[in-house]
Amino acid sequence: FVRQSTMSLSSFYTDFRWQDAYASHWVWPAVGIACYLSLLGVALALGWPAKPIGLRRLTVFHNLLLSLGSLVMFIGTSVELFRRAARTGDATWFFCEEAAGQAEGPLYFWS
Repeated sequence: FVRQSTMSLSSFYTDFRWQDAYASHWVWPAVGIACYLSLLGVALALGWPAKPIGLRRLTVFHNLLLSLGSLVMFIGTSVELFRRAARTGDATWFFCEEAAGQAEGPLYFWS
């Protein structure tokens, strides 16, 4: 089971396509925004919060989590940029990708 799951994840990474990615449809952000605004409206209607809440530690943790996620994405993108440059022997695609090129593969997984 573990080997099959690993193979499935590996193929998702190497054969990545935006169309097949989780939550890649425009409906996902729209639903997220609608849920956020609905919850905010309910919270404000109920008078929550009545007094300010100290969120300093939560803010620090949130920013640390976002920074670590960004670092992982930067490293993953850098690795795939170097792999593609080594494979093609040229890096001009980095500045001007072919118009007919498809946004698929490991490099686009990270971007």
